[in-house]
Amino acid sequence: MDLLQISYLVEPKNKVNAIKEDHMDNIVLETALEGKADYIISGDGHLLKLKEFKGTKIVNSKEFLDLIKNKHKYFIENFEKSIIFIIFIQSSLREF
Repeated sequence: MDLLQISYLVEPKNKVNAIKEDHMDNIVLETALEGKADYIISGDGHLLKLKEFKGTKIVNSKEFLDLIKNKHKYFIENFEKSIIFIIFIQSSLREF
């Protein structure tokens, strides 16, 4: 399955200021919020420290793989609505 076939572009409408140390991380939160993501999969320390943001769980890749192993059937059946992959964030979304 092609990732582009199950993806959609999300342009955040609301600003978030949850992470003071690195304002670029807030763009990830804004995108997840707009896309109604269940999970953000990241290695970023600022994001991981939150653990959850407005209903979106924030986990690293190992934690996510463990979730898939434990709940394989659930994730396969609900893949499209369970995960947001933030592949590319256009610089025009926010000016710094």
